[in-house]
Amino acid sequence: MPAAVLRARPRAKDRVELGCRVTVIEARSRQAHTLTLVSPGEADPERDCISTESPLGRALLGRRPGESITIHAPIGELQYQILEIA
Repeated sequence: MPAAVLRARPRAKDRVELGCRVTVIEARSRQAHTLTLVSPGEADPERDCISTESPLGRALLGRRPGESITIHAPIGELQYQILEIA
């Protein structure tokens, strides 16, 4: 069988998806965070790699810059706004 060349699909920067670097701002503290969405086996919060299965990861998937999300955490509701997708 001949070898096939697989081309990566260009990543859209208009929606959050697996592998994206996303900059969000937390509403209460006004602190910005840049996170990378990864598969559960690659998650490493110390390196800002969050799982798509985490509450924040699930809330971010499919969203666009400018959108706001709310997650329910043990410390209460957290609200974020998506600033940028890379």
